[in-house]
Amino acid sequence: MKWKHLVAQIGRIERPFKITLVYSNCGAQEVGVLALGSLQLRNCFHDKENQDHFVYDKGSTFPCFHGGCVSHLQICEFNSDCPIKEEEGVRCDSLPEGSHCSFEEGLCGWTLNETAASPWSIRGFSEMIQEDSFVGSTLQATGGHFLYMRAGSTQTSGMAKAYSTSLPASLATEDY
Repeated sequence: MKWKHLVAQIGRIERPFKITLVYSNCGAQEVGVLALGSLQLRNCFHDKENQDHFVYDKGSTFPCFHGGCVSHLQICEFNSDCPIKEEEGVRCDSLPEGSHCSFEEGLCGWTLNETAASPWSIRGFSEMIQEDSFVGSTLQATGGHFLYMRAGSTQTSGMAKAYSTSLPASLATEDY
């Protein structure tokens, strides 16, 4: 097992919206594992009057407080490209709740299933090695926390969902 990078296009949405992650085992009886390491919505928060900012030009930059600049495409991707790590964090922290989440500090506004018996949890490798008999090599090599679901047909009825908080249709690009 190894991490798979998935990308999905949502398209332009004029009203507030939610994202739903749905897992289905398609009737299989064996146990499945689903882990989500991080979630980013890119090029989503723009101003209707400034649609040219919707897709950042690779030359467009974000100034670092202590000198230098980095591309807008490099900020808020869970790696600091500025010399002082906190610099990007100020801007990333102002993004709408649920649109940028590493699961290090909780669910970021996401709701896990509608029932108390949700198979989703936020886990780290150190917790998994103490509690679970199964830990894949990819999860062993993963630092930090991730949204994790171990799905067996008895606990999920073959389906599990996670819902984002309501996300705004647009925000002014330069102020997020």
